[in-house]
Amino acid sequence: MSGTPRKHPVVMGVDLRSGSPRAKKGARYSVCIIRPDKRVEFESATLYDVVKLAREFKPEILATDNIYELVKDVKEIYHLVSRLPKDTRLVQVTFSGSRSMSLKELAREEDIDLNPLDPLDEARAIAVLALRGYGKEILSLKPECRVVITRNRSIKQGGSGRERWMRSIEAGILEETRRVENLLQEKGIDYDLYAVRSVGGLRRAEFIVYEDYRSVKTKLSGELRENNWTPVKIAVKPIWENRLKFVSKNMSRFERGLIVGLDPGLNFGLAILDLEGRVLDLRTLRRASRSEIIESILEYGYPLIIATDVDPPPKNVVKIAKILGVRVEVAKRDMRSSEKLELVSSFLENSSVRAKSAHERDSLAAAIKVYKKFKPLLSKALSRSAELGFNVDKELLFRELLKGKSVDDAIKSVVSRKTPKKPKMKEADKSKEQRSEKSQEALLKRIEELELLLEHYREELRKKNREILDLRERISVLEDRRSLEIEKDRRIAMRDERIKELTKVLEDQRREIEELRRKVNEVKGGNESEDLRDWVPLKVLSTLSVNEMQKLALEGRIERGDVILVKNISGAGLRAARMLKEMGVLGIIYRSGNPSHEFLEELRGYVRVIDGRDLEIRWRGLIPYVKEECMFDIISLDEGILLDDFESILMEIENYRSKLTRTMKRRSSE
Repeated sequence: MSGTPRKHPVVMGVDLRSGSPRAKKGARYSVCIIRPDKRVEFESATLYDVVKLAREFKPEILATDNIYELVKDVKEIYHLVSRLPKDTRLVQVTFSGSRSMSLKELAREEDIDLNPLDPLDEARAIAVLALRGYGKEILSLKPECRVVITRNRSIKQGGSGRERWMRSIEAGILEETRRVENLLQEKGIDYDLYAVRSVGGLRRAEFIVYEDYRSVKTKLSGELRENNWTPVKIAVKPIWENRLKFVSKNMSRFERGLIVGLDPGLNFGLAILDLEGRVLDLRTLRRASRSEIIESILEYGYPLIIATDVDPPPKNVVKIAKILGVRVEVAKRDMRSSEKLELVSSFLENSSVRAKSAHERDSLAAAIKVYKKFKPLLSKALSRSAELGFNVDKELLFRELLKGKSVDDAIKSVVSRKTPKKPKMKEADKSKEQRSEKSQEALLKRIEELELLLEHYREELRKKNREILDLRERISVLEDRRSLEIEKDRRIAMRDERIKELTKVLEDQRREIEELRRKVNEVKGGNESEDLRDWVPLKVLSTLSVNEMQKLALEGRIERGDVILVKNISGAGLRAARMLKEMGVLGIIYRSGNPSHEFLEELRGYVRVIDGRDLEIRWRGLIPYVKEECMFDIISLDEGILLDDFESILMEIENYRSKLTRTMKRRSSE
């Protein structure tokens, strides 16, 4: 088995000579650098010297047979890679295809002389194997942590102000998110931001920070305000320190080439196609970091191109492509949702794979569009190479085409590389191969005919799909109308039911009003059959309130010479007494309470005040009556009145009764 070499690269092979990277004294290494013009070797060098040599010679590959001979753990790999030149890749040659082999086995397979006891000889073998395309690149994914900004669940607010309270918290989350983002930018820390928007601001924000958890805590110490008693909660959560991936990056013929479609967002759409157009994976990753997306891709091979339908491409898509060292292909024009749906449906018609979300649909549509764009070019290149009699590797050919090379130049570039040795063929085998080639030509011709027929049926199917889409839209419109009618009928039924309820309440209230009106009339009418010829009507006040007496006097309800029945005389003062004197009231009969001494003294000799608790009072409706004898006592202010004046007093009482009766009738008629 043989690898595929690069054309005149600079390769640096390193092998452990003594010591260990985990020892206090460190380790020493043997180094072999292969250049197009010469070979440079160093029998003993420190890791510092190795990095210095790499910066001087700028090798395309720094190769080793075991990465842990250079670093003591995974955490140091990222730091080692960051010290190497930008275009230098760290490769472990003992990975051959999908399996791991020892350096001795690989050297035997490639006919390389190797002395296992000589570290410099091993360094030479490592450099030659890397030059021939063996090994996988060591991709060290950055350490990550997450900064999550959410509502603090320990603080609750209910009642009518709950919505206002939630909006204020969401506005606080938005403010804290902007503050943390500014902090990360000021510190030069790489990050991705996922946020859930709401009416008030943000419901949740999550930063994926591409730096060590302890480093982030140190750099942002005192700035994150991780307080459990505030409405907004900020938490820093570690994910991992470092992860290690072995990938074949643009160098090994054993790795499967991929076309990857990405649709970034809170839900990250990922679609993976091989060069045959088969869908290897279609999934949605929620709040995914770059490392999670890269790991999901590398499960199936190595991407040759990354596609997206967003122009310009999003920042996180560009950074993922940069980590993987591949180009980003953007759709030339934005596709409508209906176009994407039709494109995906047509592509997956004979597949069991289905797009379960809009993110998966958009990522797959971008990958399909790129696949269809480059498929004719790849088919043309394969046909051209077959005409020239070359059996080229499809992945390598596609990589060369992606670099912008013409078909002939791409074929020359692939063919010029060293191909594996083939055993000599016997004459019978040659004849058999010629027959096989003729059979293949016939099959290819038949395949072309079937492809034309298949394209015809696909066009028919696309027409049917368009008709189905139109019918679905019409069904959707009809369903909306039906829903509106159902909602209308439901609301009408609710309205009629409410009208019935209100009608019943109205009838009950009307009956109650009639009953109350009847009772009021009974009270007003009193007992008409009762004989009250010897009784005198009175005027009634609840209390001797100054405001009430002024109002009644202005309305003419209290006149000079009236006798007033007061239900409660408590609280009557000097102002009330003086007003009674001014109005010319003859007497006061009270039913409850006790008049004050000042009140009685003020009225003495002017108005007669009588305790009516033991006095017989009869009511006709709302009008009280007292006997004429009681009225005589009220009018007779002077206890020494002569009997000769009795007739005149009776006449005055009769006049008072007639006047009061006329007044009462007038008011009742009003």
